[in-house]
Amino acid sequence: MYSIKKKLALLILGQKGGVNRMNILNTLSERPFNTSQLAEVLELNYHTVQYHIKILLENEIITSSNSGGYGDVFFLAPELDANRELLEGIGEKLASSSVLTSFVSSDVFFKRVMEQINDIVIILNTKAQIFFWNKSAEKLFGYSKKEVIGEEIQIFSNKGFFKDIVTNLAATNPLTAYATKATDKQGETIDIEITITVINDEHEKKIGYALLARNITERVKEETTNRENEQALSLIFENSTVGIILLNNDITINMINEAASSIMHLDVEGIRGLRPGDAFQCIQHIESSGGCGTGIACRTCQIRGITSDTARTGEPYDMVEASLNIKDDNALSTAKFTLSTVPIYHKGERKVLLIIHSVDFVAEP
Repeated sequence: MYSIKKKLALLILGQKGGVNRMNILNTLSERPFNTSQLAEVLELNYHTVQYHIKILLENEIITSSNSGGYGDVFFLAPELDANRELLEGIGEKLASSSVLTSFVSSDVFFKRVMEQINDIVIILNTKAQIFFWNKSAEKLFGYSKKEVIGEEIQIFSNKGFFKDIVTNLAATNPLTAYATKATDKQGETIDIEITITVINDEHEKKIGYALLARNITERVKEETTNRENEQALSLIFENSTVGIILLNNDITINMINEAASSIMHLDVEGIRGLRPGDAFQCIQHIESSGGCGTGIACRTCQIRGITSDTARTGEPYDMVEASLNIKDDNALSTAKFTLSTVPIYHKGERKVLLIIHSVDFVAEP
């Protein structure tokens, strides 16, 4: 069962007609009235007052004289009458929300939001002539409102781009996102991401287009750089005669080239996600239940030390001597390495290149 406070909030703040109900309650807080008197005092339609009185009675917010006649008068419910501060509190919240609702539904609200939003907002008529051009559009493209209002949109590097989009919109979805190139007032090319939607009037007749855009030039540059780095890394991996292992930031193997797999006698397809000690069959990997990095000897392991430090600090190591005791086909040997580490960004994350310059295997007696 809802408390009277929750009922008031629901009936006045949470439903249409809250203002009328609040006015009825405020009027009844002064003295009892019948429906006709309330309609006259509040200048409301009789049936409107009758409807709200019925709702308030059903929810026990008010009570009646129970005469059952035309002149039946209404009072605040005893619980509400004894807690007038509840009514005052709800009234203050209603006044605040009413001001906000009025502002949000006004033309001023629309203009301020469209002007202050960080994204570019451009509104066009059906002839692709600019009707609205916000401050973000001015800042990015360099054209003032006076220069563009009423003019056909000319910001796209491909002059036929907008016409093609509009044709596509008519044939497919009215809301579509694109990445394209634009040109500013100085002739500089800008990569932008745009969303275009059709604007219809109340009769569903098309009257224009809304275009939202944002500058993605830096993102495109970063993606291009990452793509080029990926290609360069692939070429290095495929063609290098030096053993190279790409380690994730948690020191698990991401990729290994053929030179490294050949040196260490490893299966390229089977070691992704393993730690170096697990892949190299380090004795600590075998003797420690948690594998590579969990044994006592792992604390002084040079390979783990330099790779972890590069992953953590971004500092490289060059030509470091390191060794591992390994077990292969039940034969024990010591692998003596000369290693380097290089920090690298790969697919948006910092990783580590472990470079094996040389390795010698010395059989244990």
